Amino acid sequence: MSDTNQQREIMEYDVVVVGAGPAGLACALRMKQLDDARTVAVIEKGSEVGAHILSGAVIEPGPLDEREWRIMKQHAELGWGLLKPFKELAAAAQIVRAHHERFDGSGY
Repeated sequence: MSDTNQQREIMEYDVVVVGAGPAGLACALRMKQLDDARTVAVIEKGSEVGAHILSGAVIEPGPLDEREWRIMKQHAELGWGLLKPFKELAAAAQIVRAHHERFDGSGY
């Protein structure tokens, strides 16, 4: 039974990022870099920030086969395609499209 006299605190943000793994934190940081006045919140369901960086991933004990490897390599282009229609995310879309698995940009 709920108490009808209970008060709730309400907080408003310009951007709310769900997931504090590497991608979520990078997104939140970039949003602040683009506009420091923008309010950004990161919601994490894990016990601490970055606690489950593989959340949602299917983990197999063996290597990917050729078909799976081809699909996996498309993630940057597919992510870019999801963000591309939103003008306000143009900068983020370019970051996603330029993503490579190696820090030197040489890909896989």
